[in-house]
Amino acid sequence: MKRATGRRSVLIVAAAFHMGVVPLWAQQGQRAVTPVSLEAALERALMSNRDLQTARLDLGSAQKRVKEAWGSVFPTLDMNTSYTRSLSVPANFLPRIIFDPEADPDELVAVKFGADNAWSFQLRAEQPLFEASAFIGVGAASRYESLQEEVIRGRTIDVATRVKLAYYDALLAQEAVRLAENTVKRVRLTLDETRKMFEAGISSSYDVLRLEVELSNLEPQLRRSQNAALAAHRKLAVELSLQDLDAMAVAGSLFDFDPEADVVTGAGTAQVVQREDGPGSAAEQAVTVALERRSDLRQLQ
Repeated sequence: MKRATGRRSVLIVAAAFHMGVVPLWAQQGQRAVTPVSLEAALERALMSNRDLQTARLDLGSAQKRVKEAWGSVFPTLDMNTSYTRSLSVPANFLPRIIFDPEADPDELVAVKFGADNAWSFQLRAEQPLFEASAFIGVGAASRYESLQEEVIRGRTIDVATRVKLAYYDALLAQEAVRLAENTVKRVRLTLDETRKMFEAGISSSYDVLRLEVELSNLEPQLRRSQNAALAAHRKLAVELSLQDLDAMAVAGSLFDFDPEADVVTGAGTAQVVQREDGPGSAAEQAVTVALERRSDLRQLQ
């Protein structure tokens, strides 16, 4: 009686746990999700990533600084015009004898200086022949522009790497769920067959109890795998800047994974560097390539 009671309690706990596991994963599966390929994920991430958007804005600012720096060495042309309308032209009194030698020396005459309408036009051109600070500013602005271009390149590589890792982590988590589900399904079938054999007197109660305990240990592992897959999908959705973290599914499988395949994106081609024939080990060649291509080293330079 004690053994039978123990088995019934194990069955009740296992059934209750199973009822709690399936709806959680099934509920996620019933939602309308959009399959996303690796290429589409990379394209979206490179377009919507905020770090890259900020870097592009910084590059635009750097390009405008270069134009501003060049403006200090280009020639300048200034033109000024003015117009004056005099309601009353001022007059000065001068001796009339200046204009008429036969006039009285004490007699004065009013003489107006100016005109009712006066126009003025001025055109001035300047060209700096040599100004050290201007040329230094142009060089500094150009180097700053090159730095921002390298920042964009480095952030593009970082974003693409994070997206690819998150994508393959999601695929791996899906495979772990599939493996756990198949294992649980196989143990359940074996348990049903063992129970029938026990009822027919062919198998012992110990075999039934052992499979029940194994099933109760496998079901928590299945739930952990499902939670891990859900977390991996949400991590990829965060990298893609999606509003709904559960409205996306990864397309493809790990069987189609080719680490040496090129992935063409909007920012260029990401590929695995192959070992070239020549002196030096693969590690030495990898270090040489890294010193030449790493974005952080180029930014420091």
